[in-house]
Amino acid sequence: MKDGGLRSTGTFPVRLVLGVDQFFKAMQYNAQLASLAHRKAYRDAVSQGLQGADLSVRAARSAKALRANNSTLRAEAARTVLLATWSAWSPAESVSPARGVGKIGRIEEEKLLTASRWRSVAEIPNFRFASFTEMLSAVAAGRCYISVPSTAFRFTNLSSSRSAQVFSGFLSWVPFLIALASVVVAVISKNGWMLLGIPSAVFALVVGASSISLIRPFLYLTANDHAVWLPLRLIARIVLPLLGPIVGAFLCSILFVWMLFTDRQAAAWVIASYMLSVHSIRIFRARAAIALRNAAEKSEAFFLFALSQGLCGLRDKTGKFLRQPERED
Repeated sequence: MKDGGLRSTGTFPVRLVLGVDQFFKAMQYNAQLASLAHRKAYRDAVSQGLQGADLSVRAARSAKALRANNSTLRAEAARTVLLATWSAWSPAESVSPARGVGKIGRIEEEKLLTASRWRSVAEIPNFRFASFTEMLSAVAAGRCYISVPSTAFRFTNLSSSRSAQVFSGFLSWVPFLIALASVVVAVISKNGWMLLGIPSAVFALVVGASSISLIRPFLYLTANDHAVWLPLRLIARIVLPLLGPIVGAFLCSILFVWMLFTDRQAAAWVIASYMLSVHSIRIFRARAAIALRNAAEKSEAFFLFALSQGLCGLRDKTGKFLRQPERED
């Protein structure tokens, strides 16, 4: 651990990715709250024997009131976003050793402990484990895992070695470099269509920076909500499998190769701009999440600091928090 400062990184790409992440979290929260309120209002109206236009009017009016005043629904919506945007359990986590973390010296450990709410795992009230070693044994056995938030990329200066920080910084700038390269390629090739690589890279940054997808949860709810018109439910069931990340990556690669070999250089460049940009941001975020989790597993002082600051939580394999984060990012 090279950087003794305890503040998050503040480069322009990091702030931009953070803004996108928070925007999509807010959108997901509002969408989830609206869905919960609509379903509850609809069920309540049906139980009162309402039908037709009266049912629709009552459900819409009640749903609006529930979104504003029902604390239970608001808490459930917030919990859904929390579970969806914190890292899930991976089989590799219980067997992979902590890597890519710089050495944490005594001075840095003391700073971390000073900034923490506790100085040892034994001091955490109502904690399931009596010591840090016992907790790591449970993690190694696969009974629980350390989960980190979608904003873990803000703390690479705390959790990564210097070389890892440099590489992560490069990844965060890739969409901007691609946008600049689009201008250079357009000038050299004298093909204005190459400039479409700029909006392609920007769109890819947004897609890669968002911790959740708004379309997939919406389609899932539509496909399984019996209050929705049947043809719309069927359409949602058909479209949902096509939006998976594996399918998307496969289709983009096939499309790129086809454009390249059919002499459509501009189209190939636009697709390449998207692919390079979106994957660079996703790798940037994934590396940061792994580094933060590894640092929490490697050092008790870092784990206590991260737990105090809401940078990690302890969850079982079902996703339930054994130790709720102290605060959200």
